[in-house]
Amino acid sequence: MRKIALTALALISSVALVACNDNEEKNTDKVEKQEVKAAVLKADVTVPKKAEVGDKVEFKVKVTEDGKVITNASEVTFEVENADTHSDKMLETKVNKDNDYVAEMTVKEAGNYEITAHVTNGEGHEMVDADMKVAGEVAKTKDNDHDSTEAHEHAHGDTTATFSQTTAKKGENTNFSVTIQHDGKALTDARVRFQITNNATEEAGWLTLKEKADGTYEVKNTFNDAGTYKVTLHVEKGKELHFHEEKTFTVK
Repeated sequence: MRKIALTALALISSVALVACNDNEEKNTDKVEKQEVKAAVLKADVTVPKKAEVGDKVEFKVKVTEDGKVITNASEVTFEVENADTHSDKMLETKVNKDNDYVAEMTVKEAGNYEITAHVTNGEGHEMVDADMKVAGEVAKTKDNDHDSTEAHEHAHGDTTATFSQTTAKKGENTNFSVTIQHDGKALTDARVRFQITNNATEEAGWLTLKEKADGTYEVKNTFNDAGTYKVTLHVEKGKELHFHEEKTFTVK
């Protein structure tokens, strides 16, 4: 009887231990899932629709994370491009009393402007586009042409990106790489990421690429659903270079 009792007790203890381990694993899974879930970063942009040469204009963006206004984002800038003259510049922002990030500029050229707010906080990055039409002639300022050209080259220069592939198979772990050059040379030590959006479900996520060779960045990813994905490449180096290019990935 004593042996039977000891055996039963050992069996009960083993079952309890297995149950305990299962619970611990489940709890661990919950914690890991919570840690993987990224905060939702959003940017609400306000840009004047119309202006005239010589006007001082203001661009604003309200930044929220998981619905809460934040004023300590890693970086918030405005990219301002005159689509007619191809002049381009980056504007730094400051937080005003309404907790908006604000940038100002005096308009020197007429044309159709494309304004892009770049908002980065941790691993999150948002880009929001807006348009502004400026009427009038090009302002006769001493350094107008110099400023516009220098800003464009300083911010971007000649940056190109070559993708290894834009197709994949559902459920297959695939290696994606992109080779980046700036002014004819391999761009090294840059921050390179993919923003991936499923066109059907609109679910989005981010992948960070690692530099495997000078100017070549790689990442492995498994697409769980077949379909078409919008993949936006983001390349950043310092505060002066921010390049982005959009591709369509097909998953079969």
